[in-house]
Amino acid sequence: MAEPKNRPHILLRGVAQTEPYSYPGGGGPGKESPSRDRVSHAKKLTALFQRAVVEAQASSAQQTKAWALPAKGGVHLEFLSEAGFGLALKSLESARQGIELVSVRESLSSGGDSQSPVTLATVFIPHGKLGSLEQKIRQYATEDTPKKGKPKHEKLFAPLADLRMATLRSFWTDDVSLLPRPGERIWWEVWLRSSDEDVLTIFRTTMDHLGVQVRAESLKFLDTRVLLAYGTLEQFSASVEIVDSIAELRRAKEVPSFFSEMAGRDLPPWVDDLVARTQSSSANSPRICIHDTGINAGHPLIRKALRLSDCHAVDPAWRVDDHNGHGTGMAGLALFGDLTQVLASNEDVRLNSRLESVKILPPPPRFNEPELYGNITEQAVYRVEVETPTVSRTHVLAVMATDGRERGKPSSWSAAVDQLAFGLDDEPERLWVLSAGNSEPSAWSSHPDHLDTEEIHDPGQAWNALTVGAFTQNWRIDEKDYRDWSPLARPGELSPSTSTSLVWDSKWPLKPDVVEEGGNAARSPSGIIDLPDSLGLLTTHHRPTERLLKPFGDTSAASALVARIASSVWSRYPNLWPETIRALVVHSAKWTDAMLERYGPLFNKRDYEHLVRRCGFGVPSLERALWSADHRLTLVAQESMQPFLRKENTATLKELHLYSLPWPVEQLRELGEMVVELRVTLSYFIEPNPSERGYQQRHLYSSHGFRFDVCGANEDLSDFKKRLNKAAREEEERSPGTGDSSGWIVGSDRRHKGSIHSDIWRGTAADLANRKHLAIFPVTGWWKERRQPERWRKQARYALVVSIQTPEVGVDLYTPVSAQVGITITT
Repeated sequence: MAEPKNRPHILLRGVAQTEPYSYPGGGGPGKESPSRDRVSHAKKLTALFQRAVVEAQASSAQQTKAWALPAKGGVHLEFLSEAGFGLALKSLESARQGIELVSVRESLSSGGDSQSPVTLATVFIPHGKLGSLEQKIRQYATEDTPKKGKPKHEKLFAPLADLRMATLRSFWTDDVSLLPRPGERIWWEVWLRSSDEDVLTIFRTTMDHLGVQVRAESLKFLDTRVLLAYGTLEQFSASVEIVDSIAELRRAKEVPSFFSEMAGRDLPPWVDDLVARTQSSSANSPRICIHDTGINAGHPLIRKALRLSDCHAVDPAWRVDDHNGHGTGMAGLALFGDLTQVLASNEDVRLNSRLESVKILPPPPRFNEPELYGNITEQAVYRVEVETPTVSRTHVLAVMATDGRERGKPSSWSAAVDQLAFGLDDEPERLWVLSAGNSEPSAWSSHPDHLDTEEIHDPGQAWNALTVGAFTQNWRIDEKDYRDWSPLARPGELSPSTSTSLVWDSKWPLKPDVVEEGGNAARSPSGIIDLPDSLGLLTTHHRPTERLLKPFGDTSAASALVARIASSVWSRYPNLWPETIRALVVHSAKWTDAMLERYGPLFNKRDYEHLVRRCGFGVPSLERALWSADHRLTLVAQESMQPFLRKENTATLKELHLYSLPWPVEQLRELGEMVVELRVTLSYFIEPNPSERGYQQRHLYSSHGFRFDVCGANEDLSDFKKRLNKAAREEEERSPGTGDSSGWIVGSDRRHKGSIHSDIWRGTAADLANRKHLAIFPVTGWWKERRQPERWRKQARYALVVSIQTPEVGVDLYTPVSAQVGITITT
């Protein structure tokens, strides 16, 4: 049978119909409040409130007098829920009165034979507004709501178990074990509850009086400012009594040293031959920007794609050369892939991309200084864009923190990546490829079981980025010194060095997104673990006068390979958005048979979610990302919609997009009972709201969300629209979705986590012929929840990729659809 012909993907323009979107009113059942005698409970709360206020004011006055500083403008109080019940977080704050919810965290409280979560909320109340909360408590005791006759403010006060003065622990949102010992000076990551310059100035002045060193750089979000300060536990305990603006405290991040280089053989004649048959890319080709230790632009395999003027450093004093070798190793893989394969070939090589380098790690002795890496990453991006602002660019970052404390929760670094990808105001959207981070080599002996607890490293939890884990096909050990050794991973399995998100809270994104080759390790008969060169990849050495090539691997190598795929797709389709390139990479990925065998049998959608949290959506394919074929049809849409609408004081969802897809109906019906595959991938970038107060409600980190749904085989258009309205309501109430999960492997309840959603439906061709209606609809986010700034007015972009594939190569689905649409993506 003839090989299928490569055909460009089909672009859908003007196909989406915009329709008004609303959902029936009425809230979900929620969790019942604890039963209270409201009079006695109100009396208890009043006493707690008055005592907390007196203690807070007295403590603040004592500290301000001791340090000769102005009095604090209010008090911070901590509200604690009854175990097993949440708090009415929206009711705890009032923008009009300046009462602000500062942070929210959860703790476990032992109750009976089990542990139930306690919600703790820290609230700032200006001095002149303390009476408003006390008045609400009195209303709770004595007044009823007019319609339902329930105690007024019952949802606010009934779940409340305790109310006390906030202490330093109330602001600490890291693991409590990371708090410093008394007298120990550490770098603190300080989150201010305002991004205003005057608030920053007051904070710096106050901390200077306290003897706390504050770094000059800061990271600015919409209404949050993050910076680093060096001091003791005692100094920061005093600071929360004096400074109004502190919202959260965390321990600052440090990044580890890179792995040492392994020995290898240089092959100058092979390199010379590859240089001779390599054709350079054009000046306006897509760029791969590597944020790392620098790149040696003089390497013979790199100099055709990297000008010295495209090499930068965040601090010019660091110079732009590669002091470590990691950045140059990334560069070789991003350009050529594994050089083992390319050097052995006789074919000409045409580079599709050019390189850029930003040095974000200083050379020794400053190598291990703590940094606000979100700010460093921002500076790196802006340095590159000043030089060449208009080219398509894939940013690659394989420098990761390794302390594993986030468990999927956004950090200042991951939120900075999300914000850079989203592109604020007039900034462009940006494509990011992040390494998932490497597991601890000491745990490799238990491979693959150790991977279930080796979690993805910061900032790999970023919603808008392509996060890349590692798998391996390398199993053959050639070295004589390893003759009796065996590979740890079988071909097609996860690499021992990768990391996963299996231990994350289930509300956080499904990560990694994809996996690529990261090499393997070997075990001796006596159980020793080592890294033979033959199980790794081959790339460029940063000191080519000493050695031209070197072994490389792990998730750094995998992320460089995925960046190469993304940039190649951009080179073929230059008009696509970053969101679309990300969608096509994920859409092209497939799990290997070894992955399905290792983590099977896959009985239910929870099993598939766990598969994704280990292996992403599989191994991406450059061919599938670039091309459709007769039997494999891919449709691509790039659209914008306004998710939200405000009428007076009410915010609601505004519109949805309904697609009647150009479907090969006749051809599918002819195939009858043949099992076919439908795949849908939806990709969009969210604007982050990185403060702990938003993390307890997953919508409040993201500005907005989109979902997709496909009509059922026996569902007409009218019934489909009704079901969408119901799905929107239940999404709003954070209850399980109502999408049609029949035949979908991940399902509507699980695929929506994060900002890229991909799922596969398998069924008969005759069934698929009737599933031509697809909808993209919005769900809530902080754009909708907040009146100011008026982000609810904004349009939001998304990319949609839909493909149909049959197991038989001889079937032609492409021709009838292209005839209906008449548009292919310009190449």
